[in-house]
Amino acid sequence: MLILASTSATRKTLLEGAGLHFATHPARIDERAVEAGAKLSGTDSPAVAKTLALAKAMAVSAEYPEAVVIGAWSAGGFVFAILFAWAVKVALIEPFAIACMMDVYFRQTEGQSPDPQWDARISGVSKKFVELKDRAARWAGFGGQSGSGFKPFG
Repeated sequence: MLILASTSATRKTLLEGAGLHFATHPARIDERAVEAGAKLSGTDSPAVAKTLALAKAMAVSAEYPEAVVIGAWSAGGFVFAILFAWAVKVALIEPFAIACMMDVYFRQTEGQSPDPQWDARISGVSKKFVELKDRAARWAGFGGQSGSGFKPFG
């Protein structure tokens, strides 16, 4: 389970845009007190932001120990994370899923012969379907025209 420990509409929109499924649970902390404490100790602004993000994440993590909690992030780090996640999805997950679907398809259709009635129906719909069938036949090495004797469905 992924939890956003913030009420930021921008962060919520970015996570949704990335296709992530998450819950929003704002941290119940006194943000001004955390900021004031960090500033009193001489902490610079980026470190104050990190301290606040950590405090939010820790507060929500205490309520949801099994969840991955996002307190906040810098814009650059977030953009990098989204791009990395997208690249992993495109480079690894999608090709693997497509290969698995193709494997299942070929196993299920092995030895089956298509229905000749559907060939007649599809060929009768438009010339585009006939052209597409001819192109597929040429690509597969079965000749050229539908009239050439190749009947992919029958």
